[in-house]
Amino acid sequence: MAQSSTGYTMKVYKPMLKLIVAFLVFLPLVTSAASSTEHFSQPISNSSMFSWYTNSSTATGTANVSDSQAQDGKILRLSIGANQGAYPGQGSNLVSRQMYHYGTYEGRMKTANCASDEGVINGFFTYFNDGSDSNGNGLPDNSEIDIEWLCAEPQSILITIWTDYNDPTAISRRVYRKINLATGTVEYTRYATTFGGSYTDLSNSQGENQPATVQAIPGYNSATAFYEYGFNWTASNVTLWVVNPSNGQKIVLWDYRGPSARIPQNPAAFMVNLWHHPNWTPECCANATNPPRATRSLDVDWLRFTPQGDIPSDTVAPSAPSNLQSASKTHNSVNLNWNAATDNVGVVGYDIYQNGGSNPVASTSSTNITINGLNPSTAYSFAVKARDAAGNRSANSNSLSVTTNNQPTTGNGLQATFVKTSDWGNGYVGVYRITNNGSSAVDGWTLGFDLPSNATIASWWDATQAKNGNRYTAGNVGWNQRIEVGQTREFGFSGSYSGAWVNPSNCIVNGQSCSGSTTSQNLALGRPVQVSSAETSALGGANAIDGNSNTRWASSYSDPQWIQVDLGSSKSLSRVVLNWEAAYARAYQVQVSDDASTWRTLSTVSNGDGGTDTLNVSGSGRYLRVYATQRATEWGYSLWEIAAYN
Repeated sequence: MAQSSTGYTMKVYKPMLKLIVAFLVFLPLVTSAASSTEHFSQPISNSSMFSWYTNSSTATGTANVSDSQAQDGKILRLSIGANQGAYPGQGSNLVSRQMYHYGTYEGRMKTANCASDEGVINGFFTYFNDGSDSNGNGLPDNSEIDIEWLCAEPQSILITIWTDYNDPTAISRRVYRKINLATGTVEYTRYATTFGGSYTDLSNSQGENQPATVQAIPGYNSATAFYEYGFNWTASNVTLWVVNPSNGQKIVLWDYRGPSARIPQNPAAFMVNLWHHPNWTPECCANATNPPRATRSLDVDWLRFTPQGDIPSDTVAPSAPSNLQSASKTHNSVNLNWNAATDNVGVVGYDIYQNGGSNPVASTSSTNITINGLNPSTAYSFAVKARDAAGNRSANSNSLSVTTNNQPTTGNGLQATFVKTSDWGNGYVGVYRITNNGSSAVDGWTLGFDLPSNATIASWWDATQAKNGNRYTAGNVGWNQRIEVGQTREFGFSGSYSGAWVNPSNCIVNGQSCSGSTTSQNLALGRPVQVSSAETSALGGANAIDGNSNTRWASSYSDPQWIQVDLGSSKSLSRVVLNWEAAYARAYQVQVSDDASTWRTLSTVSNGDGGTDTLNVSGSGRYLRVYATQRATEWGYSLWEIAAYN
């Protein structure tokens, strides 16, 4: 059943589920029980956990099927026939005999194998709809937690968390993400209330976009081997994972900790199904709409539900990351990489500590990061800790000492140009070429640029990489670090886009415009940020330092409120630029601090009029804060961007 409205073209089909689940409101609720597992070594009619359902004469569900890849040699096979009718009611559906609630849902399965132009959907999920509106938002409680696979794109996993859906209007409440597990790429994470192209990008939402990247399973194909999947559902979060069969490690696909209104709260049926969708097409395969040409089967080895009360709390910290090293550096940045940590549940992120500090200067979900905003010719020490979904942190990695390069000569002569070398309608390959037109060699480079919101990057080559919102930063690797006079170096990347193509913008190389003109470096760009509050998770503080004037931070509707940026180390400031949204501050202070505790005021504004405020200041500190005390409107405070300059 699972029904995501991702970037794919699809029509609503929740009405079709009524034929399957109208009886669910009469199922008993399991409120407390020991963990229950079904191995499907007997007919489904004998199962105490599940029953099978279809409205089609060509769909089948057969248990006790021999399969040497199964853990006990027996599987359940859900099958649909050639030219199968569309939608779940015509599919093969396994439905639990009880309603389950918070707990852990797990299964081991192999999805259907089909041609790239067939529209066949595999689902592993929970489902509830009794027509009521218990949360009082005007929409029926039509909730699901879905993991899905489109058989035309078996390297990708689709996840959707629904709370509400209204049949007549097709209005919904759902968050969703798509992951290419073969490459470890999170292609998008979004929130939507309607079907079609309108959605909110959640890439800057700390509670809704973790982890931002996942560990790849090279060669992952859901249709060629059995994989173990699962999710843990509580009132405040949903954590979904897959088990890497090569080492038994759980890879967290999504640790969703957004607003509670976006998390299902009602008990639900536990379901698995296989069905044909006539118009849900993945990005890879625009023609994946045809019914299957032959029998297609989803094989299930086992399914398990464990109530929340039987799940032991996770107190086991991850192992320490190892082999912390630096592949490259510039005068103001250091690229770090390390070996992944392991955990009994799954590592969701890494925190980077600088110069022995107790607070992280940066965090990432990958095993590499570029630390920007450093001082030239300065020694720094770094360590990394791993973090799991329960908040347990590992011991420190090995300590690494790195000294940044000397400051490049002003007007170092670097210029850069972007060229799109390939384009296939919804994907592209782009290359930046950096040429030294100066009078001396340049030892080390960093280039930053903005992509429009409709474009993403899937892979890079010949450069280190970092991302904050739609701001991307590339750095040299060892072999292309030095650029002699007249020499050109290049790096490239590939990705996808929707709609009209727009070239990257705001290109900065070694602190100067890529055109060769002099510009100042925004010290706040992409730095760690904290706020006193956020109106919604989509309006978080990271929006104000992502270099994108179309994203913003917005606070709660009260006084006072603040936003602070960690500049990484003490910086001497001469200018701060604030770009206010319509909800601006009438009165505020710009402050700095060395410890984020004791603040010094650099500028006081008591008659703010909104728009862009350019404040000439004089002072230094590691932390920069805008402390707002009087709102100009009935709303909160909202900033498009904060910029700080030497």
